[in-house]
Amino acid sequence: MQNLRIVSVTVSNSTSIAVKFTAQLTPNLTASNVAIISDAENVPDSQIVSLTVRNDTLNIECLPLTSLSGYYIQFKSVPGQPFISINNQD
Repeated sequence: MQNLRIVSVTVSNSTSIAVKFTAQLTPNLTASNVAIISDAENVPDSQIVSLTVRNDTLNIECLPLTSLSGYYIQFKSVPGQPFISINNQD
């Protein structure tokens, strides 16, 4: 079984992020499958507003990110909703 990997991450503006993967994603992903975590203690984490899956690209709409701050994007499986491709790669 191959692992699902990130190909690229594009931050279009402070509320839009596009993440391209090596395989087509399942269309059933929800906001609970993604977290945007601040790299600094004094900067709040962002909240996911919506997710859109288009083939191998996950489009994330979130509350505004703080300028000049670093963030991690966490992709995770949750009970009843695994973060997988349509070919069951995780």
